[in-house]
Amino acid sequence: MKVKSTEKIHFIKNEKNYTNLIELWFPIESRDEDIAIRAILPRLLFYTSEKYPAEYLIEREYMRNYMLKTSSGVEQVGNQLLYSFRLVIPQKKNIKDFNIEKAIQFFLDTIYHPYINANGFVKFEEERNYLKKRMEHIRKSKVDSTIEEVFEILDEDGSLIDSLYHHQEQLEGLKNQDVYHYYQKMVNTYRPFIFLYGNEELLEASNLLEKFYKDFTPAQIPFKKVNHFLTLHPSVKTVEKEKPYRESILCMAYKVKDMKEEDCVFLKLLANIIDSNVSRILNEKLRNQEKLVYWATASSYSKYGFLGIGCGIYKDNLQITINKTEEMFKELNDYETIAKALSLLKERDDCELLRILDHVYDEYDQYVTKYFGVEETNTELMKRFQQITPDQVLAFLPRLKLDLIYFAKGVEDAD
Repeated sequence: MKVKSTEKIHFIKNEKNYTNLIELWFPIESRDEDIAIRAILPRLLFYTSEKYPAEYLIEREYMRNYMLKTSSGVEQVGNQLLYSFRLVIPQKKNIKDFNIEKAIQFFLDTIYHPYINANGFVKFEEERNYLKKRMEHIRKSKVDSTIEEVFEILDEDGSLIDSLYHHQEQLEGLKNQDVYHYYQKMVNTYRPFIFLYGNEELLEASNLLEKFYKDFTPAQIPFKKVNHFLTLHPSVKTVEKEKPYRESILCMAYKVKDMKEEDCVFLKLLANIIDSNVSRILNEKLRNQEKLVYWATASSYSKYGFLGIGCGIYKDNLQITINKTEEMFKELNDYETIAKALSLLKERDDCELLRILDHVYDEYDQYVTKYFGVEETNTELMKRFQQITPDQVLAFLPRLKLDLIYFAKGVEDAD
């Protein structure tokens, strides 16, 4: 476990970009009963403020202050939840009229001077209705709703269903004052983590932020990596549900026997081997060769110790699609096949590493990830991929077992 303090302002110097970035990360509580509050709060803060109570007014001020981009959201970093506020601004050397002090003050006003009245947030009902509509949209989406149903079946400790979709009853009973009290406790009390990324003009921003936060109490936050490895069952569980879709969806969850932390990289690698744009083993098998599916995809959920495969299939092709997927994994259990796949991935990742290094915020993302110290950067992960041998993959494959089959059976097939 690593304890990090919010006392320091982090300045990551970068002279290559044309913009500067300011990001504030507020540690927040991760109680299950606060899921709806965490979902609604970002929208209540960034779309209006005390001074600009209408969305069009605040958008107009964004432009007047040359604020190129603002965003906010909740991020999971190991065992901690962090509420992030991001501001992207131009450099004064490129826009002479830009006033960094005015932009930062406007940014802070949206956070610390929200649009409220005696009842709490003025836009509370409007934003709650928006979230209700969003949940309804997920429910009607055949792919999104199917994924959520699979998560619900697989979940063992609440971590896979730690989302508003699975706690919509909180939205119904949510009180404006509860949201406001949470805001006051989580955002308006402690000094956040502060990261600045760009050229030396940000030294002025650093001084302004230091002055603003001088009376806020620094927080001491413990970070550690957390996994929720799922239990491998002795037999495959099969669930079938009738759905009003013009397409059927098959989901399969493969778990790892005796899953350990060091196995996470193999799950991620295997998802790349069967579903990368350079090998496409999964689609080649199920779509091109066998003509069984409309689409197929694979994703690793290494934090939970499983590999997920999803397919849009013809409703009468259920069993043969399962059989051919199992056959694909047996065919993978071959040295030459794995060696070829790893070689293709290495070529892809050599190019991808260059693309990442050329990305505007790569250096910043790597700094933040390394600072919190619970996850690998994309660059570190790709370099680990390149060190894995075919023999290591072949030793891992027999421990990957089919655990769940979920079939959302549509009323008819798509065209």
